[in-house]
Amino acid sequence: MGAFRTPFLRSSLIDRNDTLFLNRSYLGSQYAGRDAGIAINGEFSRINWTASMQNGSDSTGEGWLWGARVDMDVIGTSSNVEGGYNAAEGTNLNIGVALNDDTADNAGGNSQDLMQMGIDATLTMSGFSIFGEMVSTDKDNGDNTPYSVGAAYLFGENYEAALRYDDWDDAASTT
Repeated sequence: MGAFRTPFLRSSLIDRNDTLFLNRSYLGSQYAGRDAGIAINGEFSRINWTASMQNGSDSTGEGWLWGARVDMDVIGTSSNVEGGYNAAEGTNLNIGVALNDDTADNAGGNSQDLMQMGIDATLTMSGFSIFGEMVSTDKDNGDNTPYSVGAAYLFGENYEAALRYDDWDDAASTT
């Protein structure tokens, strides 16, 4: 219970000092803010899960942001870092899926419901890492699918070269 990040994408849950780039990905920055609420989480073998209820976009209005995330360490152990620096040794693959539903009560009694589904994956292996994430927004709220993909290579112990591509899937990014 308290103020915490919505359990949605892995990139938004990584602490700022453990990110690879100066800025989070477009999607990671959308969900990195903290909000008041309550959450429950746990793990079962290689599967981690979190469910939450937070204030959401209408702040202290009547609408709630419901969130849930499940991720699995398919191979190895995931690290709470972006890229290869300080990542767990060996080959590691983590895949996650998430869902959030934000009901915002606007002035005038109108209610807006925003449902989003997300998927992300991270692979680290011998200093090489690839990562990607994608979110699908429901048809009533734009029906867009922004995504981010990237790759990095760790040189030695302290130097890492990386590239990332963000596609916002909106009118501004296609013109």
